[in-house]
Amino acid sequence: MLDMLYEVASTLFMATLAGFFIWFVLSDGNPIEYFKRWLNRNKPCLCDRCVFLNQKFGASESGYHYICRRSDKDEGYINPPEYCYDFEERSNNDPHMDT
Repeated sequence: MLDMLYEVASTLFMATLAGFFIWFVLSDGNPIEYFKRWLNRNKPCLCDRCVFLNQKFGASESGYHYICRRSDKDEGYINPPEYCYDFEERSNNDPHMDT
């Protein structure tokens, strides 16, 4: 009876370790940031609401690639920042933005 309980406990422990390893690999080495992105996946980010958003296109399955008109960088953001120095709220009825 004790042997069977030990086998079940060790199997559950190994499955848990394997799950943590897979989560770590899928999250590119930062599982906490991956979990936060997963929780906020349907919430509009800062770049979606900004008046300076120039382009938004799908970068990968993890999110979008944002290019800002105001910044000096050409590469933009793959993971949008939580705070931005140049952020200005865009009105909802802005006719030239189609994002």
